[in-house]
Amino acid sequence: MVMPILLAAMSGWSTSASAPTLLVGGTGEQVQPKLAWDGRGMLALSWYDAPSGYDVMVRQLTTDGDFTWPTATMAMNNSFSSTQDYQLFRGAPWAVASQQGSSAPVAAIAALNPDGALAWTKTVSASSASVPKGNQADDGFLWSAWVEGSNTRVQRLAQADGGFTFSAPIQIGTTGSAFAADVEPSLSGSGVVVSTVRYSTFSGPKVLWANLINPDGSQPWGATGKQVFATGSLQFGNFPEFQRIPSLGHLFTYYKTSPLQSYVQVLDAQGNRLFGTEGFGVTADTSRERTNPAAVSDGTFVYVCWIEHTPNSSIYGVYGQCFDVATGTRQWGASGLPLAPLETVYSYTGAVAHLRPEGVVFGWVRSTAFGQDTVEAMCVNSTGATVWNRRPVATNVSPKGRMQAHGVPYGTVLLWEDGITQGSSDIRGMRIGLDGSLGPAARPSTDLNADGFVNGADLGALLTAWSGEPGESSADLNADGGVDGADLGALLTSWHD
Repeated sequence: MVMPILLAAMSGWSTSASAPTLLVGGTGEQVQPKLAWDGRGMLALSWYDAPSGYDVMVRQLTTDGDFTWPTATMAMNNSFSSTQDYQLFRGAPWAVASQQGSSAPVAAIAALNPDGALAWTKTVSASSASVPKGNQADDGFLWSAWVEGSNTRVQRLAQADGGFTFSAPIQIGTTGSAFAADVEPSLSGSGVVVSTVRYSTFSGPKVLWANLINPDGSQPWGATGKQVFATGSLQFGNFPEFQRIPSLGHLFTYYKTSPLQSYVQVLDAQGNRLFGTEGFGVTADTSRERTNPAAVSDGTFVYVCWIEHTPNSSIYGVYGQCFDVATGTRQWGASGLPLAPLETVYSYTGAVAHLRPEGVVFGWVRSTAFGQDTVEAMCVNSTGATVWNRRPVATNVSPKGRMQAHGVPYGTVLLWEDGITQGSSDIRGMRIGLDGSLGPAARPSTDLNADGFVNGADLGALLTAWSGEPGESSADLNADGGVDGADLGALLTSWHD
């Protein structure tokens, strides 16, 4: 079903921090935005839309910020009075995992066609399922995990028609409670790793686990799976996401209670913990609280940022740390790098990180009073040196939350809920370029060798850079993340000797 929704009449990303790009607006709430990139020029934006019962909506846009479908697609038609987590799958054709229904909601998967039309919807659970998660494996199959009863269940679906691989879902957890947290492709690419938060009693420790599941349903890490950390507990209600780093393993970042401190951990292909039994703490000092971490890695270093807080005070900041993967050594000092130094302020929230070739982009929300939020960002390299300094990304003062960072060719997109008035949220975003500037990506010149002509020499350079794989190149003339026929067409159009 395709449903009209108020969306900005966009023509690229805004260049003004005072007017961040309105991606989705309308009456009531548009909340919990998620973004994914197909690797070749297209993004998918999903969100819950409140006026008709927190329906799950999806719309495709280019990395330049222009929508390609005339209207948003209602992937899940719901009648909920509140939201639960849902998941936008990585890569096109786009798919989402969400609850569907009202009094006895089920876990379901909805897949979309390239033109945005709904292709199919499949219920994967029995009744009373919650917090569905999901992702696409490298072989194109879709995987979903959800909570049913007190355990997590997992199913694999064919992309074409949603056909099930397993006659009965695989169950994770047999004693206590095991709640799905995230799903990521395995290092092999055909299976998945499913993370869960488990506890034996409601007041007991909340421990992060991971299970590797192959396409045939086998579990090389054992039916129990692997613990991400050995002792301590996550904060109640915290379900951290994780990432696959092909050259390293699966990267987890989380914070534990008593004291509130942030950690990073990597599980290798065998499920071994590479960063010690507890993960690497971002500092050895526990006199301040360090929560809500976000981490990225290039395989050589792990970069992490977090919210820092002096207990029982209004003193907040945002800090970062870099770990050498080989040695575990903290690269940015014992206390980390102050991205936004401690200050007396209402709060800092929503720290995010995105890895770029030139450095790591960190972003956060700064609030001077309740609902008086702005967005800032900066970029540093592996030594902690500034690539571009701390700067405003959104200066419109309003409630902001659930910020995300996502890569696009030659830049980073920050995305967040933006409540213009209390109780009403829109979705806004900004694209940040390589130098920290705001707005669409600059187009490379078709004169690739800068000799004043567009001719055979430039054609040769373009063909040399031609690739079926995503990447960044001066020959990517349309800045969509690849060098292909579209770039060839642009070069031939401007040909002159």
